[in-house]
Order: sequence, then structure tokens, then C-alpha cells
Amino acid sequence: MHTEGEYLAGLIAATKGNYAAAEKEFGSAIQSQPKAIEFYMALAKVYAMQAKTQQAIQILVAAINVDPKDVEVRILFADQLQTSGDLGGSLKVFEGLFAEGIRTPEVITGLGLFNPLQIQKSCDRLALRFLGFSRGVGRIDQALREYSQKYPTEYPQEQSNPLG
Repeated sequence: MHTEGEYLAGLIAATKGNYAAAEKEFGSAIQSQPKAIEFYMALAKVYAMQAKTQQAIQILVAAINVDPKDVEVRILFADQLQTSGDLGGSLKVFEGLFAEGIRTPEVITGLGLFNPLQIQKSCDRLALRFLGFSRGVGRIDQALREYSQKYPTEYPQEQSNPLG
């Protein structure tokens, strides 16, 4: 069968819930065109739908070996690592994506799942610094103004509305 035909047959089978047939079709498509990332993604998603997390991870590793920069593959890989309980591995993938400047909602959300404690610690440090700073200032609004001038990246002043 022609590779695109196998891929379409796999999509139809997956849509109908015939995951065994979808796995077979996507596997054949990968064999025929081992550089076609979308075939790996389709097979990984079929595995994920069946809670076959380890198989999904294995196929995603193969896809990453084909194209290490593919963002969608790496996001799905991080999600599957998280599902498998490998939170450290998932965080490492999301941090790598973020370090590369990738700021998709999936990356931001993925990082947010791991960092509530870190966010809380940062907020606590900021609050303690502000309390120490504001002791000599009588009014809170004056303390906020002075603090925002001294630490502009931690407490940025409101930007004017460019629309009016």
C-alpha cells in the first residue's frame, strides 16, 4: 500500500477506535518513510490513547532521533514522560524548550505544573524584601513606587495603554 494511504487508513482506524489496525498502518508508514515525523506522532498518539505510555515514549524517542528540533514531538514526549511518572525527565524537556525561546501554551503550562513551590518561594522572598524596604516609608503607595524604581524587573510599573 502507498505510504499516504497507510497513514490515512491509520487515521480512519484510530477515529473508529480500531487501535490495532491504526498501529499496524502507522507502523507500516514509518517503515516506508522513516523520516516522516507525522507518522511517528500519529502512532505515539494512538499508543497514548490506549495508555500504552512506554510504547508512546519509545516511538517519540525514535522521532526525536529523526528530528531533534521538532517542537510538537518534544512536547508530546514531555507529556508522556509526565504520564509515566518521570517528572524530572518531563521537566528537563520543558525547560529545554523554554531555554530555546519556545513559549507555546503547552510549554508554559508544562513548566507551571512543576514550579508552584518555586513560584511560592520567589513570592515569599519578594514579599520579605518589600516588607523590609517599606518599613521606613509611611505610605504603601509611596513604598510601592519607590520599590518599583529600585527593582523594576520584580515589580514593573504599569504600562500605559497604547490603545488609548
